[in-house]
Amino acid sequence: MKKNVLLLAFILFNGLVSQGCLPGGYSLASQQQVDEFQFLFPGCTVIEGNLTISNNPMAGDPITNLNGISVLTEINGDVFIIDTWLPDLTGLNTLSRIGGSLCLWSNSYLTSLNGLENLNSIGNNLEIGTFNRGNELISDISALNHLSSLGGNLEISDSPNLASLAGLEQITSIQACSILSIHLC
Repeated sequence: MKKNVLLLAFILFNGLVSQGCLPGGYSLASQQQVDEFQFLFPGCTVIEGNLTISNNPMAGDPITNLNGISVLTEINGDVFIIDTWLPDLTGLNTLSRIGGSLCLWSNSYLTSLNGLENLNSIGNNLEIGTFNRGNELISDISALNHLSSLGGNLEISDSPNLASLAGLEQITSIQACSILSIHLC
């Protein structure tokens, strides 16, 4: 009986700690898929592969919030956020580490990076803009104020409303930096 209780306690405790999942990565192409993430992958807090968040026009359900993936603390691969209807990145509030690159491409409604306040490490590149067009409305990246480790390049382009790089002060080193088509004053 005692062994059964210990085994049950171990199983329950093991389910409460960070769980890695999806070694092949995962793609979210509609708001419904975002909303169902925690139901499809209960206990998943660490995605072992890449995460792609990109609207599929055929789904007819554009991605407008990331609340359904609010349990994620780490993504060991790349994160691609492409052509969404997100105004910000709220829902990624518990994300502290990205092992690969963070690419924010063609997000016409994105005004800030709010939601990334706890992100402290990106293993490769941080790309804001490109892939056909930039993030025309983004004006604030200050939510990156805890980002201290950037293992690759910083690339910001086609974000004409971005007037400040406030939020990047904690980065201690980068490989290269490219800033194009923004209006820093």
